[in-house]
Amino acid sequence: MKCIYCGKETEKNKYTIRVNKGAEEVQCCGRECYLKTRKFIDADNSKKKLLFYIIAAVLVVINLFVLGYKLQVWWMYMPMIGLGAIVVAQPSMYCTPFFYESFGMVKAWKIIRVIGVAIVLIGVLITLFQ
Repeated sequence: MKCIYCGKETEKNKYTIRVNKGAEEVQCCGRECYLKTRKFIDADNSKKKLLFYIIAAVLVVINLFVLGYKLQVWWMYMPMIGLGAIVVAQPSMYCTPFFYESFGMVKAWKIIRVIGVAIVLIGVLITLFQ
């Protein structure tokens, strides 16, 4: 089994965290990874994440409006840039448990952030060279 935080191989040991209302167990390789994972789980259940979901939904609606009405305005790709920025700021919104189990939290967040930066850069380039 892999450590859910760093992705290193680990044996079943005392560093087990129950998630999904106790339905599943995830393993951590040591105390440091355990504490960081516990901190993430506590922060992930905060209202801050809900705010990011609301902002993302508003940006998607704006993007659909602009594309649906075929508006040709200079800011038509700004919602795309905003969504990319949200991906960079809150990568856990876009990670699945399978993704965490495959790579570990740290590597999964890096992968998602690289994708977010690419989305922002594409949006900026399209906006500038439109």
